[in-house]
Amino acid sequence: MTKLGPPDKPGWTLVGGRSYADSVPDLPDDLWDLDWRSTGESIRVTDPLYGHQRSLSVVEIETVDGTARFASAEVSNGVFLCALPRVLCRARAKRRVAEPLVVSNS
Repeated sequence: MTKLGPPDKPGWTLVGGRSYADSVPDLPDDLWDLDWRSTGESIRVTDPLYGHQRSLSVVEIETVDGTARFASAEVSNGVFLCALPRVLCRARAKRRVAEPLVVSNS
């Protein structure tokens, strides 16, 4: 039986693993080229593949819309586990609902 650590950090949503240069939902496409500033904070999440606890560093980046926060850790060579604040994820869900469907009359 795998011994689990503390529960996942409330207020954060794990968005899964991303290879270096892959996009991360709600973050800029040039995420990997931006300067990541450490906040000195970290969160704990459950690894979706192996079930054990991982610590992700909380970082901030500057985007055209302002400062964005997310958490990340390199869990394998060039593979990062990422998490987003739930507020950001909820904003994405609302945006999807609010976006009108564009239908071409051509």
